[in-house]
Amino acid sequence: MNSARRFSSAVIFVFTIGLLGPALHARQSASHDALRALEDDYWAFFQRENPEVATILGQYRYNDRLTDFSLAHVAVQEAEAAAFLKRASAIDPVALSDSENLDRLVIIRTLQDQLEGIRLKTYEMPVDQFNGVQLLFPQLVSAVPLDTVKHYEDYIARLNQIPGRFDQIIECCGRARETV
Repeated sequence: MNSARRFSSAVIFVFTIGLLGPALHARQSASHDALRALEDDYWAFFQRENPEVATILGQYRYNDRLTDFSLAHVAVQEAEAAAFLKRASAIDPVALSDSENLDRLVIIRTLQDQLEGIRLKTYEMPVDQFNGVQLLFPQLVSAVPLDTVKHYEDYIARLNQIPGRFDQIIECCGRARETV
């Protein structure tokens, strides 16, 4: 009798796993796919927002652009970061592997930090002794590829944007003085 119960319990367990297995696999696959899509989209967003870094990393899609420091662009960054955070938070962590969940948590923390920086108005402090256009622009020439005509054209396009970026920095700094 005892072995009959174990057998029937085993049959029920196998039957249940057989029914739930595909659903569990679909849930895991959907979470995995959502995370991969989020990572791909966030990486494209990061490169678009940091074109100089993208160039340094060998991604030349934004090679003719400089980072947008304008106050108007802060709202765009905030909206996009909030949308990414919402997507990342909606991914079911239980359906992910440990390493995938860690990736998800890193993205969430990065986005939370970015949104907190915007809330604290760190964009109003675009220049310090370690970071800023006073260091970025002169160092750019050593970081960009200059081995094709297109690379030179991209570099010249960036040089032509520098005065406008200084105006954006002045706008941010002027805003900071007004709020103090």
